[in-house]
Amino acid sequence: MIDITLKSNIDKLVLNSYSSVYLLSSSLYSNTKEYVNYILKLICCENNVCNECDKCSKINENNYEDFLYISNTMIKVEDVENLLDMFKKNSLSNSKRVFIIEQIENMNLSSSNRLLKYLEEMKGKDYGILTTYNISKCLQTIVSRASIIKLPLLSIKERENELKLKTPNYEVLANLSLPLEEIYKLIADDKFNKLFDVSKKIYETLMIGNEKVLVIFKKNKKLFDNNICLLIDLLNIFYKINDKYKQLLIFETYKSRMVSNINMELLLYSLIIELEREK
Repeated sequence: MIDITLKSNIDKLVLNSYSSVYLLSSSLYSNTKEYVNYILKLICCENNVCNECDKCSKINENNYEDFLYISNTMIKVEDVENLLDMFKKNSLSNSKRVFIIEQIENMNLSSSNRLLKYLEEMKGKDYGILTTYNISKCLQTIVSRASIIKLPLLSIKERENELKLKTPNYEVLANLSLPLEEIYKLIADDKFNKLFDVSKKIYETLMIGNEKVLVIFKKNKKLFDNNICLLIDLLNIFYKINDKYKQLLIFETYKSRMVSNINMELLLYSLIIELEREK
C-alpha cells in the first residue's frame, strides 16, 4: 500500500513536471515496486492513474511497450548502452517513454558515467525511474540530477498484509531480509516452495526431538545446493516467530561464521546437530 502523504507529494512532483528523472531511495523493507509502477502510471496514463485504461493494464502486466528496464546485481556499461540504444531507437508509438534502472548502486563507474551523459541530454517525452537501497553508494552527480523520493519502511505486520493475498506462508516470508518484489518471485518458484516445505519439516522434526532430522537433511541434499543461506534464514525465522530464544542465540553464533570460504554444507550439518541438542 502506498503512503497517502507521500502519494500526494509524488502526484505534485510528477504531474507538475518538476522533473523527468526520479530516484526512489528505499530499504529492503520498502514496497519499491509498487511505487515504481505508480510513478510509471502517473507519467503514462492520460486519466490520472485510472487503473482501467490500456496503458495502466499493460503496466500492471509489465507489458507496456514504451518502457525498458535493467535489474541486475552488477550493472555494466554494456547494459546501459543496450538499454539506451533500444530506448532511443525502438519507441513503438508517440507516447511518453520511460526507462527504469533498479539498484543503481550496483553500477560501476563506467556505466554510471554513461547514464549521467544520457541524463544530461534527455529531453521531450523521455523519463527515467531509478531505484537504490543505498543512496550513499550512488554516483552523486546522478543523484543531484534526479528528484529523490525517500520511501517509508514497511513494518513486518505491513509486509505480512502485503503478502497475505499471495501466500499462506506470509508470516514467515515477511521476515526475510529481501524486498517484497524478490519475495514475490520466490513465491512463484517451485524449487523455493519445496525448500520452504523442507525447512518447515526440519524445524518441526527438531522441535519434537525426532532423530530422523538428519535423514531429511541427507535426502534433500541436492535441493540445498546454492540455497543453504536461504535455508538457514528460513529455519531462523521459524524459531523467531515461535519465540524459541535459546535457539536464536545459536543462529547468531553461526551467522558470524558464515564467511565466503567456509564449507556451508558442513556448517548447516553442524547447526542442525546443535539445534537438535537444544530442542
